[in-house]
Amino acid sequence: MKRTAKSPQAVSREMERRLRKDAVRPNELRDKAFQRVIRSIPKGKVATYGQVAAAAGYPLYHRAVARLLRTVPTGFLPWQRVVGAGGEIKLRFEAAAEQRLRLEQEGVPVELHIIPGMFHGFWRMAGVLPEAREALNLAADRLRQAITAGHRLHSHTNQQADSLFT
Repeated sequence: MKRTAKSPQAVSREMERRLRKDAVRPNELRDKAFQRVIRSIPKGKVATYGQVAAAAGYPLYHRAVARLLRTVPTGFLPWQRVVGAGGEIKLRFEAAAEQRLRLEQEGVPVELHIIPGMFHGFWRMAGVLPEAREALNLAADRLRQAITAGHRLHSHTNQQADSLFT
């Protein structure tokens, strides 16, 4: 039986699928390593899920760090010191407010970005709330227009640059 070679993209997708599947499963050794790293984050400092995973020796397991923090009992780890990439609080609703408060109490500066007329979770309500569906469609249309306009501008700029060298 002859096996055909997989494309690099297919191999990459397969590896990503396996990694995601593995990250949602508890692993005592890996989880202990994450816990050690999380406990070592000094008061007043933060680390991203990815930094925790890498420091524990599992650089691609940021989702496993999130899973661990969702499942450990409250008070077991200083969970508030772990944030998303770019330093963003990835939790929602009351949990996000609690994380912000805990970080502020530890001296970590936290910025709150409020978009007038919007609340978190609004876009996810598009299947239930007609206004949310309408707003989502409008935002998608505006985004398409902006991308198309940007593409036209980019093409025009490239044509001008090309003419400089001919």
